[in-house]
Amino acid sequence: MKTTMEFALKLFKLLLGSFLCAVLLISAACSSKEDRKQSYFDRGMELYSQGNYTKARLEFKNVLQIDPKDADAYYMFGLLEEKEENWRKAFSLFFRAVELKPEHQDAQVHLGTIYVLAGETEKALEAAEAVLKITPDHSEALVLRGFALTKSGESNAAIEDVLSAFSIDPSNVEAASLLSALYADRGELDRAIRFASDSLQQHRDRVASYLLLARLHAKANDDKAVVQVLTDLIQSNPNELQHRLHLVSYYKEKGNAKLAKTVLKQAVKDLPDSEDAKLALVSYLKSNKDVVGAESLLSEYVAQNQDNQTFKIELAKHHISLNRQVEALQVLSDVINQADLSTDGLMARTLKASLLVKEGSTQEASQLIEEVLEADPKYKDALLVRAGIALVSDDPDRGIADLRTLLREDPGHVKAHRLKARSHLKKGEVELARQSLEDAVKAQPQETATNFELVQLLIQTGEFDDAEVVLQKMRRFAPKEISVLRGLGIVYLKQKNWSELL
Repeated sequence: MKTTMEFALKLFKLLLGSFLCAVLLISAACSSKEDRKQSYFDRGMELYSQGNYTKARLEFKNVLQIDPKDADAYYMFGLLEEKEENWRKAFSLFFRAVELKPEHQDAQVHLGTIYVLAGETEKALEAAEAVLKITPDHSEALVLRGFALTKSGESNAAIEDVLSAFSIDPSNVEAASLLSALYADRGELDRAIRFASDSLQQHRDRVASYLLLARLHAKANDDKAVVQVLTDLIQSNPNELQHRLHLVSYYKEKGNAKLAKTVLKQAVKDLPDSEDAKLALVSYLKSNKDVVGAESLLSEYVAQNQDNQTFKIELAKHHISLNRQVEALQVLSDVINQADLSTDGLMARTLKASLLVKEGSTQEASQLIEEVLEADPKYKDALLVRAGIALVSDDPDRGIADLRTLLREDPGHVKAHRLKARSHLKKGEVELARQSLEDAVKAQPQETATNFELVQLLIQTGEFDDAEVVLQKMRRFAPKEISVLRGLGIVYLKQKNWSELL
């Protein structure tokens, strides 16, 4: 009996020990998991504050791999996409953050701002109210509500909200900017300029403050003041090319080509290592129809920088724009030989392949594209070219597969949607073709060629009422487009709508 009791006691102690060990191990694992997640997040925030957005993105990705429901990580991802103006991705990420954590005030404000920009003022107001219920004096939420009210035509209520935000946080740049714009819309330009000027004095590092003040001076027809503000912006950071381009744009708008060109030439001189400055000057010459000058300058840059493939690729694109296929192919072949499978080499191969397809040399083009996709399976332009080759080679299924890969990476790629539509038509899949074209229109609602391609499909399939709806929308953004009027004429004829034809 005693032996049995002793055995039972030992077994109980053993099981208890095992249980406690298991609990401790689980606890340690959970603790370790949380510690790792927090470490990744903290590192991501540090990198974000340093402006190292690429590495910050990796840290926040690590957070989400550990915890796919971390709202803060989604929010930070959204900020990164917002900085790159990837609004569709930013919206999805802010939406997910709010979905996981409705009380996430910063995510609500950013989500609401995108809603306003998209014309969804009611949803923007809902986002603002969600924050103000928690924090009634949240200055950014007040600005958001003011912004939404402005878009809804309620300027007096908007001014009240923005003034409240400004009194809570006098350093709020968005409040000062919106208030200035509201006063300007009411014709109180002097008051608007005063607010914008005061805001700039407090935020000399804020580019938007310079641009706002410049716009207000332009509205007041004070050219001298506009030039002074934009010159001050350049002097605030002389190494930033974009600041100079703002002044160039203003001179172009005023029709002063000589001064615009002078600013660009000075940029090339002041920023000798900047490829973008040189290319901006070339682009400006082209936009002013100085094709000879642009080509001469590009050739000069190529001669001075034999190892720089960027200028060669631009020269090839220049030749392509003038239908000089032989010259373009020669330059691209040179880049391929020198750049191998670097970024420039992949771009040159893809451009050369697209030219070869037009010449009917699909076999050589395919070989180049395979080299690109072996190096980078998600290279968008190469996937697009291979899909085009598949279409002309009567292999639409392969093309559709490539285009789906591309569209997963870039859902707003209009050319991919249009090519996918043609591939579906090749297979007789009319509904899928229509869906692809409608997706393309959603991505770029005012792109005339895409809308008209959809109209043509609708007419061919007898969907005349739907075709008319698209054409009427087109009239609003392209009222002088002859093809729109011609399309409406065809639709009315098919509908036997004689009153509209007369």
